Amino acid sequence: MFNCAKIYTDVISDSKCQKFIDRFESDTEHQEVQDCGRGATLTQINLLHSPDTIWKDDVNFLVNVIMEHVEQYKKDCDVQPVQWPENFGVEPPKMKRYMSDTTDEFPDHVDVLDYKTAKRFLITFVYLNDNEGGRTKFLMKGDELISPCKRGSLIMFPPFWPWIHAAEKPINGPKYIAGTYLHYV
Repeated sequence: MFNCAKIYTDVISDSKCQKFIDRFESDTEHQEVQDCGRGATLTQINLLHSPDTIWKDDVNFLVNVIMEHVEQYKKDCDVQPVQWPENFGVEPPKMKRYMSDTTDEFPDHVDVLDYKTAKRFLITFVYLNDNEGGRTKFLMKGDELISPCKRGSLIMFPPFWPWIHAAEKPINGPKYIAGTYLHYV
């Protein structure tokens, strides 16, 4: 089952990752707390929150990085043309921050649970900083895969029920990620 969860390292430079983090911290006006269930939370920004967003160039950069790696992902997962939609879209990217020593984490979940989210077919996000904790852990019966929280690494995997995953609490400071979903159009 894990053959569809892939990690690509060093897809974004350290300096670019830091620019994302610095912009997130300065854009307090657009930060929103997300309820992740079971008492867990995180803080996020929808990077395309308005037509005049300061994040336009960052969004273009992030989507280009992701799309460059989608082709490699398809090769690595042996995705055949009949398995991949001819046309697809990208949800507005979000950046998320998980603070250590708080309720910030995302317990085991999947990202497609209803009609609204059923258009999603691939999760993509980049870790923007290193953290001893903050890993993404896949909770598969009889199997386990853990993606370390490593700056500049991109992880891609399907959002459906077989890929139950959790975002662990960060340990040594905040954890930052930026990502999106590919979806059917």
